[in-house]
Amino acid sequence: MTESSGSNLVEFVVSLPCDSISTITKHTELQIDINGGSGSYENIYINVIGNTGDTGKRLLLSTTGDTMQYKFTCVDIQQPKKILLGFVAKDKKSKFTFRDVTVTSSAIEGKRFVFERKKRSFGKTKNGVGEMVIEQFRVEQVEHEE
Repeated sequence: MTESSGSNLVEFVVSLPCDSISTITKHTELQIDINGGSGSYENIYINVIGNTGDTGKRLLLSTTGDTMQYKFTCVDIQQPKKILLGFVAKDKKSKFTFRDVTVTSSAIEGKRFVFERKKRSFGKTKNGVGEMVIEQFRVEQVEHEE
């Protein structure tokens, strides 16, 4: 809206009735373990899709060793249902190989979700990014640590 003086006037809603918008957002911590990961790539990223939404694409900084481990906080997605795993290639011969991806959620005690893919490596696409959606998983019981 423009005032008679020619300056712009912006109005903001100061408050809303409590029942019109949910302001409660639950957060959880996810731990991602990529086992047997190797290859030549710039970056890898993951999006964990659950019952109530997804984490969005999360960049996972490169680490060394047989298991790459990452932790991040996100909205509570409840039970993980599938993952989108991707990588940005270094060059035309780049590929990323892994054995499985394990997702552990602080919101779900005593369980971890292991996503496996029969074809364990994938190369890049024309735009230099390789992506794979993995929907098959198994649930493993985790002993409670005290």
